[in-house]
Formats: sequence, C-alpha cells, structure tokens
Amino acid sequence: QSTIFVIILVVSILALLITKRLMRSSFPYVFVGIVGLILGLLVGALLSYPLSLLPGVYGKWLPMIVNIFATVAVLDLVMAQTKNFTKLFKSVAVGETGFGGVNINLLPEILLDTSVLIDGRIISLGESGFLTLPLAVPSFVVDELQRLADSRDASKKDKGRQGLEVLDAIKNSSKLSLRIIQGNSKDGQVDYNIIALARETRSRILTADVVLSRSATVQGVTVMNLLDLERALKPVINPGDNLVVSITQKGKEKGQGIGYLSDGSMVVVNNGDKLVGSSVQCLVTKIFPTLNGRIIFVDEVRQ
Repeated sequence: QSTIFVIILVVSILALLITKRLMRSSFPYVFVGIVGLILGLLVGALLSYPLSLLPGVYGKWLPMIVNIFATVAVLDLVMAQTKNFTKLFKSVAVGETGFGGVNINLLPEILLDTSVLIDGRIISLGESGFLTLPLAVPSFVVDELQRLADSRDASKKDKGRQGLEVLDAIKNSSKLSLRIIQGNSKDGQVDYNIIALARETRSRILTADVVLSRSATVQGVTVMNLLDLERALKPVINPGDNLVVSITQKGKEKGQGIGYLSDGSMVVVNNGDKLVGSSVQCLVTKIFPTLNGRIIFVDEVRQ
C-alpha cells in the first residue's frame, strides 16, 4: 500500500508541474505538451514493463523510476520542438503570415484580377455554381480599380467603375464567398504581385487577360481564363456549315458585310455590304482563329 501511495504521490506532483507549465503556454504549446506527455507515458510503460519482472525491490522501484524519467525526457524532447511543430501546423492547417502580411489558408482560393472584375461575367459564372472555391481579391487589385475610376480618361473611368460595381455585387451575393486580402503591391506591378501571391498561397487566378494568363502559367500557377472558357463553350462551326447571319454594318474591305453570332464571333459576309440590316442564309467558307476568339468568313447562299 505504501508503494502505491508513493507512486500516486509522485505522479500527482508530476502532473501538477506539467499542468502549471502548460497553462502558462499558448495553445500550440499545450497541444504539443499533451502529445509529448502521452508519448512519454507510452515509452515509459514499454521500458518499465521488463523491469517489473525483476525480483525483490528492483522490480518495485526501477519500473517507477524509469517510467518517470522516460516520461519527463520525452516530454522535454517534444516541447523543445514546439516551434517547428507550430510552423508545420500553421502552414498545413491553421494558416501563417505570408506575402505582404497575407493570411494563408489550408484551402486554396480563386484570386480575381482586374480584368475579370471589369469583364463582369464572373457574377453569373459564380452564381451558376461552377466556382467551387472561395473567391478572394487582393487589396492592390481594388486599388488599381480605384485608380482607374479616378482617371481623367473616360474609358479608364468607366472600366474602373464597372470593376468596382462588379466587386460590390459579388460581396452582396448570397451565393458567392468573397474576402479582400490585405497585401502590399510592389511598385504598382499588379500582375507580378498577383502571380507571386498565387504561388505562395497555392491559389488559382481567374482572369480575362491573355498576357497575365500566359505569364502565370509559365511560372507554374493554375490559371482559369474566361476567354478559354468562352472558346470551349462556343458552338462548333466548320467550313461548309450553313448559318443565318444578321448583317449590322459594312466591313473594312470593299464588298464586305459584318455580323455577329450570339457568342460574339464576328462573321464577315462576302458581297454583303448591300445587305446591311437584313438576315441572310450563308455558307461558311473559312474560319480564322484569333487571340480573342475567331472570325468566320461566309458567302451568301442565294435562293
């Protein structure tokens, strides 16, 4: 009975000392301390069991001494690595301070650039459910939109206001999740900064800018380009197909009429300059791909 009492007393004092130490520490230290204590008890139990088989007083006291020593040793060893464990937890699960004071999360986000906000189609695309990750806008993108909105150039002013209105609509949407990331812009280089931010946070970039898309792809960043999505959703049209085209204006070249399909593709109608304002049956002769889509050349099909 006296032996059991001593063991209980020693364990109680040890637990009290450990508890006081952990209570003065932050949560990561408490968590790591609990893990270290559990590991120490397991190691101590494994080491003390063979000693408990010794005869006489050795079998009574040696297991207890070894158990206490092993528990304290393992606990101190684990606690000494708390900073390393804390960094690991932050980078994997909790989040740590990264680019420009940005908080990095476990789940990646979709970073919106200036062009996609000015484009505006992000609202309907997001509310349709195609964007499964949360959206984020770096503060330097918001600053650029504000600079455009304050510009004396009418075209830039309209683009800036459009982007800010789209941003406000996304924030007020019940179907979309958006947060503004506070980040520092290096010399106003928005493209450079958003690529650097995406690389560090392992996020994706949603853009309508061909140059940014190519630059980010080269640097290993996953890019979601609205123009690529637009091309993928365009109806397949091949030479020899028949189209009904509404001719809206004359073309630059002599004899050409210009019309547009519902997806925005330009249609050039040969000898269609005199048919402006009418819809005609046409035969596709060739298709010319461009960076922003395609140009379809057609001939009128005379009845």
